[in-house]
Amino acid sequence: MKTLTQQQKQDRKDARIARIRNRIPELDIIRAICILLMVFDHTMVSIGTAFYYSWRSSSIQTVSDLACFAYQYCAGRLHYPRYEWVYGLRELVHPYVVATFFILCGISCAFSRSNLRRGIRLAIVAAVYSGLSYLLTTLVPDMDDFLVVYGVLHMLATCILIWSLITLLCRNRAAATGIAFVLGCLVYFVLHPYISSLPSPDHDSILSIVHLNLTADGLREFSPGDYFPIIPNIAFFLWGVTIGNTVYRNKKALIPLPDLKCSRPILFIGRHTLEIYVLQAIVIAGVCALLTYFWISPGNWY
Repeated sequence: MKTLTQQQKQDRKDARIARIRNRIPELDIIRAICILLMVFDHTMVSIGTAFYYSWRSSSIQTVSDLACFAYQYCAGRLHYPRYEWVYGLRELVHPYVVATFFILCGISCAFSRSNLRRGIRLAIVAAVYSGLSYLLTTLVPDMDDFLVVYGVLHMLATCILIWSLITLLCRNRAAATGIAFVLGCLVYFVLHPYISSLPSPDHDSILSIVHLNLTADGLREFSPGDYFPIIPNIAFFLWGVTIGNTVYRNKKALIPLPDLKCSRPILFIGRHTLEIYVLQAIVIAGVCALLTYFWISPGNWY
């Protein structure tokens, strides 16, 4: 094994610091807020679905109240009047958070040296993620809600690879950006309404990855753990690419922010959103299961 010299170690450290300093802080802050909201959302969904019954029947009042809150947060109708203020909150906020996150991912492609390599790497991560979710649902009874066939990682990998194909076919960056913007508009304002008006099929197929309306029984049957079809989400990504190649064409921050120590944790989260997203589902399910088994409902994992 090759041993690095002190100079080589220092060079690597300096290169890492330079990469951090060259990042756009306002984008990292918005990205961090989005991922933290996603972690909160996934935590509430896990408690309000898979762990709801054991937590709701707990003799610990705080745990029972949290289960009721999480259930009401996820529910499509009012069940607990005392949590009426949270009723409909997810349906209101979730689409905007997701759209913002996809736009930020598109902007990031403007700063990547190889989107093809980035897309392939993310596709591999997504495949492993699906494999682990399949093992979980196979080995643990009543965990079907955690199966991920085509989630946010798969969708983003598809978007990045499509953008790589556009840039490969269209060598001119400005022309590729224009195509991305027009394609995003066509997807969102033409294809999305048209497919939404079509009748749902009798059975699921590979077309389920394209649009929710092309699934037989909706997301609960096709990809209950996490489901983000290409349409309309690719439109947000392509608009993000457009913003990255125009507004951020100089790869410089637009909002001057002071380098405060208190902002470093949030910037760190913004730099590592992929790692956090991949790990958060495992951590949330694991922590909830351990709390259930050893404290809330001893002997039961959920």
